[in-house]
Amino acid sequence: MRQQPQAQKAPDQFHGIPLFSVMTDRHQAAITELKIAFDQERPVSLLIGDGIIETSHVISAFHGSLPEDVTFVRLKHPHADALTAMQHINREIGFEPNDLCLSDLQKILIMFLQYQRQHNNRTVLCIEQADHQALWLLDTLASLVGSDELSDCGLLLVLTGSPDLDGMLGDSSLGAICSYAGRPIRLPPFTLPETREFVRQRVESTGIIDVSRV
Repeated sequence: MRQQPQAQKAPDQFHGIPLFSVMTDRHQAAITELKIAFDQERPVSLLIGDGIIETSHVISAFHGSLPEDVTFVRLKHPHADALTAMQHINREIGFEPNDLCLSDLQKILIMFLQYQRQHNNRTVLCIEQADHQALWLLDTLASLVGSDELSDCGLLLVLTGSPDLDGMLGDSSLGAICSYAGRPIRLPPFTLPETREFVRQRVESTGIIDVSRV
């Protein structure tokens, strides 16, 4: 039975650790690029960065910038297999997967996106650490993006990952993702001063006040 998706707020923690407030021009530029992709109704956007927490911070800020009526589905962590990943996606859109098989879960996702299109609603599906997700999941999403039945459905698929994601997407079976995404958004690693500030905030989040003594 379909449940009404709950409005979600952008989280302020990553694995129980408060997200850092270091927001560089490069972070701001990445968020702006994601917003442009959403506003222009592009089907895919790629965010490539060396740090998991950095990319997660950008995704959280992007989420917080979206209208409240946008359905935001987020896979933050790698899943052991494609089935658990699709179960998570189905729960996020308001369906209880129970004992459904992969093909049924895929059909539910397609029907949901078609429903969204009919009602002029937007959906953002964000797959973080995509280079560590099941290849079947990425292949399925690539086929959905390129399918006629889901053309102009208002879906923005956001994939984040390390530079290794470039090599994965070079595979012919995932070519649709690259062709629709265009130029990936690159998030360079912190500079040395930014690293110091990030470490300072992480240490202080543990309750240690005088960082200079650490």
